Amino acid sequence: MVGRGGEVRGVVDTLEERRVVTVIGPGGIGKTRVGLEVAAEVSGRFTDGVWWCELASVSDEGAVAEVIADVLGARQHPGKSMVESVAEFCRRRELLLVLDNCEHLTDAVAEVVDAVVARSPGVRVLATSREALGCDSEQVVPLRPVGVTGPESAGVSLLRRRVDEVAPGCEWSPADLDEAERICARLDGMPLAIELAAGRARTLSLAELAGHLDAAFRILRGGRRRVERHQTMEAAIRWSYDALEEPEQVLFARLAVFAGGWNLHTVEAVCADGDPNEEVEILDLLDGLVAKSLVTVDAGTGGETRYRLLEPLRQFAELRLADRADVEALRTRHLDVFIEWAETWSESIFTDAPHPGRRLDADFANVRAAFRWAEQNRDLDRGLRLVAAMRPASSFWLKLEIADWATSLLEMPSVDDHPLGPHVAGVAANGWW
Repeated sequence: MVGRGGEVRGVVDTLEERRVVTVIGPGGIGKTRVGLEVAAEVSGRFTDGVWWCELASVSDEGAVAEVIADVLGARQHPGKSMVESVAEFCRRRELLLVLDNCEHLTDAVAEVVDAVVARSPGVRVLATSREALGCDSEQVVPLRPVGVTGPESAGVSLLRRRVDEVAPGCEWSPADLDEAERICARLDGMPLAIELAAGRARTLSLAELAGHLDAAFRILRGGRRRVERHQTMEAAIRWSYDALEEPEQVLFARLAVFAGGWNLHTVEAVCADGDPNEEVEILDLLDGLVAKSLVTVDAGTGGETRYRLLEPLRQFAELRLADRADVEALRTRHLDVFIEWAETWSESIFTDAPHPGRRLDADFANVRAAFRWAEQNRDLDRGLRLVAAMRPASSFWLKLEIADWATSLLEMPSVDDHPLGPHVAGVAANGWW
């Protein structure tokens, strides 16, 4: 529970005010652990105790009420459904019912919870799920990644504690703390990913571990005994992915083409195949992925909403994208969209358009990914257009990076014959404009 004290207290306080509280978040974020800690915290407040019901292994929605009844020790009354019998059992009791891993059974769970809450004033319900249940009296509490900035952050503290468990006597130098922060940031503060990474400290130094995280799903293998679907980060994410409808799975995989995030315009331009009707569907699908805790919403500049995949989710999506037949067409469309973005941004530098520097900060990772695709495919024309559009970049380090791009393009055949060739040659030679 490193770094989760505030969240636990928040859920405890919310349970004082609301009958049903659902903690939501992606797989590996720590929902079950928060639920366990909350249950322990409030156990003395309920005359009839706290009852824990694990639903991960339940595949039949029709069995939900029976499983809850088994946990509570309730029996079905003659002439009543099992849902009604559970509600009747709870009617005169004061208890907390904790329903863990509800995401694949939300409708059935909501039916039982609504019946219990309507007839049992002394009952509170705490649920964990990747999406809201949709109950009438539900209060949703999103669980965010832990902090990763600084040696005292929750993420670094969690990593240090787990490393000390698997590699006792580890000396923590300032360089090690820097590597620990780098690891936690690379894993976007996902507690399960941090714990699994720490398990590799038996055989890898922190610097080596940080260098291997691009192959995260080969590194993050669980060494402890735990529920099967949580033994690896990949398994935890696959649990959520497999529950998606096929159109949601397709969009989720396609989102891996973005680096650092996107806005609604760019996701529609890249993922809609040019069909205006599909843009409406993409908005609905994106909203569904947000609701299921697979896509994170970030505040953008100028009132623009931005979205992103947490890094372990992005790597999982990238594996799914690599298996798709349309991956090359999608990456080329991403390239075209960000060439247009870069050219529009370049023009905005000389107008009164607001926050051009912030816009570049938000999407430069996408511009970089777009250039790498052009470079990989020896696409001279698109690469030159992208480099030329980035001329107004003011950061010294960005200028040097773009000069490196220009240098790589000069090695391609026919560059001297392209109208932008001589100009880009000057960029490569000088490193700035």
